[in-house]
Amino acid sequence: MCSISFDRDFYKKMPLNHYVIWCMEREISDDHLDLIEEAFLDKWNSSTGKPLGDGDMKNHVCHYLESKELDDYPSQDLVDEVVDLMLDYMAKIGEWEPLYFEN
Repeated sequence: MCSISFDRDFYKKMPLNHYVIWCMEREISDDHLDLIEEAFLDKWNSSTGKPLGDGDMKNHVCHYLESKELDDYPSQDLVDEVVDLMLDYMAKIGEWEPLYFEN
């Protein structure tokens, strides 16, 4: 994900959307970032204490955005990139661990 590395306390002081902007490899509009963050936090806040995978989060964000009447929807690959960065941020502050399944 983001190749810049600091200690956990540094990340905890940085707002989530600032981390995404800092680490994005392409431009994103403020409107798209705000909508994706809103959808991400909707799922994040409703999943307290439950295992949460990246696929679950991406699906929720997409369904959330589809429920809005927007003139301009962000592309799927943009949503995936932003959600991956948001989860990377949550992992760096110690709030999320990727789910791994054993076969």
